[in-house]
Amino acid sequence: MINTWIVIRARSEGTHYWIDAPIEVLFLRNEHRHEFHTTVQIEVGHDDRELEFFMVKRWLDQHLPKGSMAWQSCEMMAQRILIRLIEKYGERKYKIEVSEDGENSALVEYTP
Repeated sequence: MINTWIVIRARSEGTHYWIDAPIEVLFLRNEHRHEFHTTVQIEVGHDDRELEFFMVKRWLDQHLPKGSMAWQSCEMMAQRILIRLIEKYGERKYKIEVSEDGENSALVEYTP
């Protein structure tokens, strides 16, 4: 079986904090800045550009985390993007990764 996916990458600047951060990383309780890197993978049904890269990228740019995310984690941000993707592109397989500065990341995978 062959699975075909498109992959869209985008970046946005924002801040967040973790109010319950352990003592070892106490600094995370303070609001701090990141460049959030978001990668969205969407399964497509055929190999003739079912979903156009530029159109999906423009849509994603409008739905990226920006500004203050308050207490939201990368996991929460990825799940919010997933919900919007399902609303826009319907039931299909998705993978959404949100990282802090291209280093540590959360990955949310959805299979209907």
